[in-house]
Amino acid sequence: LFKCSRELPCFNSCCYNLNQSLTGYDILKISRFKKISTISFLKRFTFSYTGKQTGFPVVSLFQQPDKENACIFLEETGCTVYEARPLSCRLYPVARGISINKNSGKKNEHFAIINEDHCEGFGKGSMMSVEDWLNNQKAQDYIEANDFFMEFILNFGEKSKKLKKEDREAILLGCYNLDLFLEKIESGEISGIDKSNLDEIKNNDLSLFKAGVEWTRQEILKD
Repeated sequence: LFKCSRELPCFNSCCYNLNQSLTGYDILKISRFKKISTISFLKRFTFSYTGKQTGFPVVSLFQQPDKENACIFLEETGCTVYEARPLSCRLYPVARGISINKNSGKKNEHFAIINEDHCEGFGKGSMMSVEDWLNNQKAQDYIEANDFFMEFILNFGEKSKKLKKEDREAILLGCYNLDLFLEKIESGEISGIDKSNLDEIKNNDLSLFKAGVEWTRQEILKD
C-alpha cells in the first residue's frame, strides 16, 4: 500500500538534498515538455562531472541552495515537470537494479522498497504489485532507455578505458545532448548512422536516445 498526494504533510520532502543524475532520455523528455532544445536544457539546468567509480561523465540537475537544496524544478505547487519526471522519481518509493548474467547474457531485475522516515505515504491508497506500480507510473520506456544505457556503461567498465578529451565530448554529445547529435547527423558531420532509420530517429525520442548511445559506443569502444 502506498500513495503520494499533496494532502500528506511530507509532500515533496523527497525532492530535497538529492543528486538527481539523468540519462539522455530523461533530458529529452523534460526538454520536450518544456519546449526547449537539449542544448538549452543542459546549459540552464544541469552540470556534469566524472563518476568516481565508473570514470564516466554524469549529468545531474542543479539544486536550489537558497531552498534547502531542493530540486531545480520544485516550486511551492510541486514538481513543475511532473509529467516528464526522471525514472528515479517515477519509481519512488521503489528502487530498481539490474544485473547481467555473464554466461547467458540474461538480464535480471532486482526491486527494493525505500521506506524513509519522512515519507508518510505507506499504508495508504490501494494494493499494487511492483508491475502495477511501474505501469501506473508509465515507466516502461524509461526503464528500457535506462537499461540500454547501463549496458553501455558496463561495457565501458569492462574495457577499463581511460577517456581522452574527445571521448568525453563524444559521450556528452551522443548520450546527453541529443538534439545537437541529431543536428550533426542531418548536417553530415556525423556519419555511420543508418539513414533508412532517420525518420524514426527524428520522430521517436527512445529511438533517438538509443541511436546516440549506440553511436557513442562505437566511437568510444572501437579497437
